[in-house]
Amino acid sequence: MNTKMTALCAALALSSLCTAAEPESQYIGYNPPSRPLAKEGYNLWVRSDALYWRATLDNLIYAYTNHNPSDTINRTVKSIQPSWDWGFRLGAGYAIPRDNWDLAFYWTHQSGSAKSHTTGKISPVWWLASVISDLSGITFASGRWSPELNQLDLSLGRDYYVGSFLTLRPNVGLRNTWIEQDIHIHYNIPSDEGNLRVWNNYWGFGFLGGLDTKWLITKDWHLFANGSYAIIYGNFDAGFSGHLDDNHLINVNKNFHAGRSILDLQAGFEWAHTFFKERIAFVFRAGYEYHLYPAQNQLPLPTGNNSFSNSFSTLDGDLAYQGLFLSGQFDF
Repeated sequence: MNTKMTALCAALALSSLCTAAEPESQYIGYNPPSRPLAKEGYNLWVRSDALYWRATLDNLIYAYTNHNPSDTINRTVKSIQPSWDWGFRLGAGYAIPRDNWDLAFYWTHQSGSAKSHTTGKISPVWWLASVISDLSGITFASGRWSPELNQLDLSLGRDYYVGSFLTLRPNVGLRNTWIEQDIHIHYNIPSDEGNLRVWNNYWGFGFLGGLDTKWLITKDWHLFANGSYAIIYGNFDAGFSGHLDDNHLINVNKNFHAGRSILDLQAGFEWAHTFFKERIAFVFRAGYEYHLYPAQNQLPLPTGNNSFSNSFSTLDGDLAYQGLFLSGQFDF
């Protein structure tokens, strides 16, 4: 074989080798990961959030006012007005070295207390009418609602670039939720004190899926918007217990299993910067978030008689948390 022929064969072999390697090279560079921030660290991060939320529950009523107690048609409903309360969220995560998938774990806790009272001509809500002989003498009613939320989330996702200024993190995972609600109601009855404890507790476990988005305004300053949806299955324990002075007069309880959904939305801005040759990183976030828990009010509402065969209906209503958060994160 002459020299020209040898050179031609070598060129063709090299071209074939490059062509064969090209698809693998393109695959490695597709959707490059945007985590971890601390590239020379241990791929770990911890996070702490301060939450300032307002919890609201539909149909959180405690009295009827401004009507003749014998009039069952015209009435004004008095509801417990929600308040703002502090909570927290703690998180930790690990960026898996292979293709930079990441595991994230969060614990969210928020508890509070809301109070309301009213005066005038009052009829009780959380009481059977036949228990109290003289409804016309009730002139004062108060209600206190104490909700408590505990939630555990475990998610698997991948944070990657789409273009040069946008990152996405689709994720799936598991969610465990506890929601405990206690309502204490007081009626000022002539020569008696009426007190009730109303409860509505739920525990559920299920699946979680979501998408986190981030827009890079500068190298350190970003805007973000996140959303997730969970489907859980669990157990309700709801009811109420009433006393006149020290006499226990009524106790109603229902316990059942049910599926529920949860919607989470979050938006805000963040500042992220690496230090010491990218060995550590700090991230600070601030923004607004909204969480909806549909059909969480499962309290049994008395219909006004003492026939237990058909004297209660479910109030029904949604529970929602909304408010501000401030977050600090350390990557190492």
